[in-house]
Amino acid sequence: MTSLLVTIDVEEDMPNWQVQAQTTLRNLQGLPRFHDLCVRLGVRPTYLCTWSVVTRPEGDPLVEWHRRGECEIGAHLHPWTTPPFDTSETRLEAVQPSRLPASIMERKLETLTQALEARFGVRPESYRAGRFGFNGAGLQAIERLGYRVDTSVTPFMDWRAEGGVDHREGPEVPYFPDRQRPTRRGTSRVLEVPVSIGPTAVLPDFVTRSFVRAPRGLRLPGIAQRLTGVGLRWLYPSAATYEEMCQLADTSTRRGLPMLNVFFHSSELWPGESPYCLTADAVDRYLDTLERFFGYAMSTLGARPRTLSEFATAYVNG
Repeated sequence: MTSLLVTIDVEEDMPNWQVQAQTTLRNLQGLPRFHDLCVRLGVRPTYLCTWSVVTRPEGDPLVEWHRRGECEIGAHLHPWTTPPFDTSETRLEAVQPSRLPASIMERKLETLTQALEARFGVRPESYRAGRFGFNGAGLQAIERLGYRVDTSVTPFMDWRAEGGVDHREGPEVPYFPDRQRPTRRGTSRVLEVPVSIGPTAVLPDFVTRSFVRAPRGLRLPGIAQRLTGVGLRWLYPSAATYEEMCQLADTSTRRGLPMLNVFFHSSELWPGESPYCLTADAVDRYLDTLERFFGYAMSTLGARPRTLSEFATAYVNG
């Protein structure tokens, strides 16, 4: 059975994806409306929270939702807001965790993990690296800290131009990663559950990957899409229409992928805090897309809603 996973990066305000000198959390005002939608539909989201969200009163609603068993709470590392801070760090740049020295990254992850455990009363089991900056050091650190599942890998995507990591070879299905190169299969105890990114039609894997391996200047993915109508899409309402998300979900289900992993940021639920949702009407449309897609995934495709750790348990147990 296909599982419907809804994984949200719950984080501080970053208009136009820029770090602000003063940390604010206005966007969290949009979470209750989304959460009410989830409760009504029977969806249990996984909220992956940054240090600022965990340690400030604006995050109080999450504590109550977690207490009622309506969601899972996991970790989302933004190095620029998470102590301890090294003297060499700049706190006004969205630095991927993968760019940090391993010792500094692990200390920040430990601080974030302890804060989550203190606030929610349980040790977190799910993790996503900020800006998808996940590497071998990050994998080894979360494994030592007791995390069971990661959802940082974005198949077919290359983030090196933004200072990040190349995920183009990452599998689309859940897997246990290599401790040195997490986009490859290995022997880690942490289950990797990739973000759902893939073609909108059933294609041999080598065909899809041949396009994304091509040099950027050739623009082969765009040419292929114009010729065939098939393109890469995310289950991310900021990067795909409702129809495109349904196409990807259909294709993923036909190909036997065990999960539909929907991704977005909390900032997209409040007007003006994301370039994708600048107005109240845009937020309304965003929520409408999410509601319609959840309904389609569950009613038409028979997907079962699960949190990340619930999915990991079910997947590992067969």
